[in-house]
Amino acid sequence: MSTVICTEAGWRVHSKGAAEVVLAKCEFIMAPDGSVEKLSDASRSKLLDTVVHPMASTGLRTICSAFKDVVASFDAVADHQQPVPALDDEDCITGGLTCLAIFGIEDPVRPEVPSAIVRCRQAGITVRMVTGDNVDTATSIAAKCGIITAEDLEGNVAVMEGLEFNQRIRNEKGEVRERFIRIIRN
Repeated sequence: MSTVICTEAGWRVHSKGAAEVVLAKCEFIMAPDGSVEKLSDASRSKLLDTVVHPMASTGLRTICSAFKDVVASFDAVADHQQPVPALDDEDCITGGLTCLAIFGIEDPVRPEVPSAIVRCRQAGITVRMVTGDNVDTATSIAAKCGIITAEDLEGNVAVMEGLEFNQRIRNEKGEVRERFIRIIRN
């Protein structure tokens, strides 16, 4: 999610969202002393490996907060008229961001959920979880709920991202396969 606000020097874009998504749009990072440094691909990978994935694997939803300034021309600033940036051009608006922070938030599993999963299984119901979370976060939450077990994690459990799921349910023409239509309708 991004918000664009008018400032005295032009426009400021504030973005926040899934850490791996927003971080991919960042070209810079704010250092602890407030200086701005170039964010290399190696540094981005290190952040993902040492910050994002460890937090996500404990069930935290990882969020990245970033910004960028879109500075108007000197004449526009002097005239107090800020030309509006191309708001429909997402790459223009959200590209070249400066990473401010990556943080993790927890949405704890409600205490009654694991026992409800057990009761569903005892009734012959197969429980599945569909979420927009990072795969590591989703796997951790599913394990905490009892939807998947430690044995599942060591074997061939079906944890996948949306792109893979869509590829599995669609035929060569991009249409949802007939057997999935039946499952959805029943």
